[in-house]
Amino acid sequence: MSFGAGYFAALVILATIFLATIYRLLKLGQGDPGMPTGPPTKPMVGNEHLIPRNNAHLIVTEWAKEYGSIYTLKRFTNTTFVISDPTMIKELLDRRSSLYSHRPASFEWRKIRKMIHQYFMEPICEKQHVRLQNAEAIQLMHDFLVSPQDHMEHPKRYSNGITNSLVFGIRTKTHRSDYMVRLFSLMNEWSEILEIGATPPVDSFPLLKLVPERFLGNWKTRATRVG
Repeated sequence: MSFGAGYFAALVILATIFLATIYRLLKLGQGDPGMPTGPPTKPMVGNEHLIPRNNAHLIVTEWAKEYGSIYTLKRFTNTTFVISDPTMIKELLDRRSSLYSHRPASFEWRKIRKMIHQYFMEPICEKQHVRLQNAEAIQLMHDFLVSPQDHMEHPKRYSNGITNSLVFGIRTKTHRSDYMVRLFSLMNEWSEILEIGATPPVDSFPLLKLVPERFLGNWKTRATRVG
């Protein structure tokens, strides 16, 4: 049985594709050259296997002591920057926010921003809203004295009371007020969605979007509920 040149050409092409695929898989998860270094990576998964599902902030804090105030984590194909220096965070996310926000220009956003600058900037709050802040501070001290067992809830009521009064004209009388309960319930759900590992890595592996969500913790339903 003889094999023609076409057969060998096809064999070479298949072998090349196979080797390229293996090389690509082995490169998957490796750290990016020129980026701040982080924990050692493993092929394909990067650092994903090192990141716990719960209390991930504890391990990233430990890594900051070892790798510095800015380092990277490789999560499959994605690179995540971890910044633990408050000064650097303020510089990047506050003073240079226009460079990193990636917020699309819109009339609605400009209108809201103008309103916030007009009514809620620090000098305005000091002049026009200080009486409300003082009143809520007095209420906060009263709450600590009357029900010290709820000391973790009183600061939440204080901050929520100021915000609700200024924006909606609704007081938060106690930490059991309906608006506050609903808000913090939503915030808890939102935090759970943002927890590392709480959702499948669809950015790295888009095909996971086609997998029925019931096999992946109903992540779409949970995200839609808080979205």
